[in-house]
Amino acid sequence: MWIDLTAVPDRLEQVCLLCESASLALKSWGYRPGDMMTVRAPDGACFRGRLMVDRQSVLIREFLDRRVEPLYPRCLYQAIPNRERMRWIIEKAVELGVTTIQPVSSEKSYDKSNQKPKQDKSTTWNKVVCRAARQCRRGVIPSLKPVDSIEKIVHTLPEHVAAFALDLPGVGVVPLTHVEKQEHTHGYHLFVGPEGGWSAAEQALFDSNGIQRINLGMRVLRTETAAVAVLAVLETYLTS
Repeated sequence: MWIDLTAVPDRLEQVCLLCESASLALKSWGYRPGDMMTVRAPDGACFRGRLMVDRQSVLIREFLDRRVEPLYPRCLYQAIPNRERMRWIIEKAVELGVTTIQPVSSEKSYDKSNQKPKQDKSTTWNKVVCRAARQCRRGVIPSLKPVDSIEKIVHTLPEHVAAFALDLPGVGVVPLTHVEKQEHTHGYHLFVGPEGGWSAAEQALFDSNGIQRINLGMRVLRTETAAVAVLAVLETYLTS
């Protein structure tokens, strides 16, 4: 949810009123008076402003001359790794512009269902998303979906958005650099597997549903390294 202004600022150091809907957004972000935040004017221009004591206005401090949020969805489907790796992946994915993060249950992924309730990381993950979004000046907080099975996710993907599954080199796998740019200029869905990789059944699932299996080269990367590396490459393709 954007934090919207009621009017377009015409100069810096100007105090601008927030829209009525901003109160809910401020609560979601956890902003307090004096905090710097990214706001959007009615014409779509983005600014950095400092929240005033009344929580209904901001002091405009900086004009952002670039697009803060992508026009199209950038979704990461990450097979859950063990330990604290998922937390790190979430943080970096937010910084790299992902709009949706979906933890995935796959054949070789870490089984989160074995945790005791007090060990559930979902609440912590949401906090990581918000903190990362604030740190890198995002305009909206990316969506963090609940864990779901890879079969259900694959069968509900929209047809008009390019989808990729990061895999090891092999039959049916192409280098990411060989993918035509126009295939993902309207956003993308990216699947990143667990430490043990995708199973043969999951590879077949990707192939039969038009999800292109890609690789970054001959090296075998850790799942958290692979996720960040391919997101960075896709970000470069989309903004170059």
